[in-house]
Amino acid sequence: FIITFIFFSASIVLNIHKIKTDFFSLLDIDSSSYKTAAIKNLQNSTKNTFNILVKNKDNAYKISELAISSNLFKKNTMDLDQIYDLKLVLFNELKDLKDGVFFENSIKKLYLPSSNLKDDFFSMISFPKFTNADFDIQTGFLKTKNYYLLSYNLKDDFNQEKLLNFYKNIKNFNEVYVSSSQIYSLYSKISAQKESSIFGIVSLILTGIFIYFAFSNFRAFYIIFVVIFSLVCGLGMSLILLEELSFLSLVISTSLIGLIVDFTMHFLSANLNTPCRKNSIKSLRNLFLTALFITAFGYALFFLSPMKFLHQIACISIFSLIFSFLITYFKFGDFVENTVFKNKIFFRSVFEKYIFILSNTNLNFKFSIIIFILMSLFIYFLNPNLKDNVKEYANLPATLMNDTVVFAKELNIKSDFILVDKEFSFDLVKSLEAKNLIKDPLYITNFINDEKTQLLIKNQFEMAKNDINTLNLYTDLGFDEKDILGEFDKVINEKILYYNDIFEILNLNPNQFFIENKEIIKASNFIKNDEFYSILKTFNADYVDYLSDINENLNLVKLDAIFIKIFGFIVAFIALAIFLNIKNSFFIVYYIIFSSVMSAFIFTIIGKNIDIFAIFGFILASAAGIDYMLFAFNSYLDFTKRVFGIVTASFTSILSFFMLSFSNTSAVCSFGLSVSLNLLIVSIISSYIAIKINKKGKING
Repeated sequence: FIITFIFFSASIVLNIHKIKTDFFSLLDIDSSSYKTAAIKNLQNSTKNTFNILVKNKDNAYKISELAISSNLFKKNTMDLDQIYDLKLVLFNELKDLKDGVFFENSIKKLYLPSSNLKDDFFSMISFPKFTNADFDIQTGFLKTKNYYLLSYNLKDDFNQEKLLNFYKNIKNFNEVYVSSSQIYSLYSKISAQKESSIFGIVSLILTGIFIYFAFSNFRAFYIIFVVIFSLVCGLGMSLILLEELSFLSLVISTSLIGLIVDFTMHFLSANLNTPCRKNSIKSLRNLFLTALFITAFGYALFFLSPMKFLHQIACISIFSLIFSFLITYFKFGDFVENTVFKNKIFFRSVFEKYIFILSNTNLNFKFSIIIFILMSLFIYFLNPNLKDNVKEYANLPATLMNDTVVFAKELNIKSDFILVDKEFSFDLVKSLEAKNLIKDPLYITNFINDEKTQLLIKNQFEMAKNDINTLNLYTDLGFDEKDILGEFDKVINEKILYYNDIFEILNLNPNQFFIENKEIIKASNFIKNDEFYSILKTFNADYVDYLSDINENLNLVKLDAIFIKIFGFIVAFIALAIFLNIKNSFFIVYYIIFSSVMSAFIFTIIGKNIDIFAIFGFILASAAGIDYMLFAFNSYLDFTKRVFGIVTASFTSILSFFMLSFSNTSAVCSFGLSVSLNLLIVSIISSYIAIKINKKGKING
């Protein structure tokens, strides 16, 4: 066991880099369609971008110097000299060139302060506007209406601590706003680590206090070895098997403390008030194995979901439970050999009152069915909020939330876009504009010319070079004909550039603009009516809403979860029928379903959203609740020991999961509250059944 513990501890240290903090990456996105592939591409293309809005020009220069000296960012390969190599690419006055008025207009710009006779004699360069910002030739920065925009790309091997310090340093300047998924991830990671530590420590302390009052002997605290061993081995094994692990999985794994100690609690409860014999645990072997199988199977159902983080929770939990069973069954008895455990007076008093109340309660089975139907109808007619909103799952400091609002307003950032074959982008946009269905369209081919257009521009300049009237426009101003012909030759001899070359010079990621042969068209607004979709259909285009599609994915996952839960109940019924009998199996499954419906009923009353995390919380609680039901049916023990085992096992689980409901992350809060509430209900019902079962194993009432 020591060697195993050391091995998995080492695996955690060696694989710590696998722990990720990006929530959006938790969703498995089917990349077989253009729409979903585009979402994934956009996520990846912006993963390492670091954008800054600065009000003051001097501060912009200072921050730019800090960015260069930080060694955090890739070198920005775009400079003015390279921009001038893009004459053919950025030229957008082809119509005037064909109509023969371009050169007349160009001459008017010759003596403007912004003209560059050396590199752009004909004023062909039109600086592209890729965002709601213009290129400011004086500073070299992009400029929005109110701010300077500094944009950088982080190195793949950037130092997280240095990035955090850089962020804090630039935030010391006045009116500086930052948009970076890596900064969001870092703060989420810090928050997750903080919450995980606090929840774990508080759970251990409260569990320790409970254990002391329940067993009145400090040897019961050897249970801490079970907890640490199981969690380390479960996490270590998961890091070996999985490619990555989410911070949400780590936070939620702290709640496993309650489930991990279930085996130990049952063993101590069975030996209450008598000297512990390590061999006595053998009588619980079948019960333990049944409980392990059903609980592990409950977690295994998570693998049927497309959500990665549920797979991660399942992996950590299943292995933690397996190692908990192994150390409890083979070693815990050695720790407590010949030790007597008994209740503290205060605990015994509360426990006896609990049994008294349940003993004098009559939950008639037929009456429970009526309550079950009424609760279901109430939930249906109250129409609870079943929609998921991925925005609610973000857990960012107020300053970062404020920054995102400023960026969204200043750059007019939207989550929706159109995907269309790049050859049809211009025609599609014109068709939408003709019907006033699109506003401020933004797409890359509107700013850069393809190879065919570049060749056409060169041919037009070749014709103009041989046109005496065009040459006279310049010679009449005093220019030497030889010099003018040389300027024409510069354009005519310009190299034709392909998209990949252009993106490299502009230091842009193609995935921000294309997905395979589909171009991404963004806009400040789309009017989505029947006419809009009809035009899209004509051009074989797709409308994509990034956030809505993710929310739709979550809602589809939720629907899958309901079928998973039904499937789980069927398997549980069959397994229990084999271990017990069909009648008792029916009672167990019915009351587990009853507890889930009651939990959903309470969620509805208190106005909590029954989101995907609540649904999977109910699934997990159902699997754990079956453990308590099994203990209730263990006729080899006195009913008081059965109830005591249920109370001690459930209390530690309820406590550890309830701690998650205090999380600032909505997903974690919803998961923790749903599990703890459901376990509380099912533990009370299990205790009631344990009291009401007679010696023949039938349920009274």
